[in-house]
Amino acid sequence: FHATMSDWGRLDMGAALRFAHERAPDAKRFVLGHSVGGQLLPLSDLAHTVSAAALITTSTGTWTKMSSFGYRMFCALIWYGLMPATTRTLGYLPAKALGQGEDLPLGVAREWGDWCKRDDYFASVMPADVLARFRAFDAPMYSLSFSDDPIANSVTVPALLAHYTGARVTTQHLTPKEANLK
Repeated sequence: FHATMSDWGRLDMGAALRFAHERAPDAKRFVLGHSVGGQLLPLSDLAHTVSAAALITTSTGTWTKMSSFGYRMFCALIWYGLMPATTRTLGYLPAKALGQGEDLPLGVAREWGDWCKRDDYFASVMPADVLARFRAFDAPMYSLSFSDDPIANSVTVPALLAHYTGARVTTQHLTPKEANLK
């Protein structure tokens, strides 16, 4: 199974938007994207048909910009050690066994790992037409993040949102205290 992160945005996000458009061509379309769901939206050539988007803990994944030293070291272990070793031997990344979500196909894991090892995440490897779609996305966008999230933090969230230069972005960065939590 050789899907990549780019395929998920281009093909899967595109198929969902196409399905919605075919069923209700005059209806407004709203996207709720968690994490990668907000990263990949402009990869679809139908992103321009979205009326508004809400991004929940969506950010870049550059490992060196994770908020704690321990989590940075964990990410370094995954991207430089476990991911290459497991994808080479198993043909996929057993993320579930690491407590990191669902298992990832080989191509997804390798492309995501490549992005996470880059200081600019995907900007230097993303095709120019896709980067242009990020800039052209002009729908209202709401971005929600949390102060205790080591990945979607005060550095990585703005780094991703910086690609959406045409969007009218409202951001909210909640602390546990604001949610009446410890």
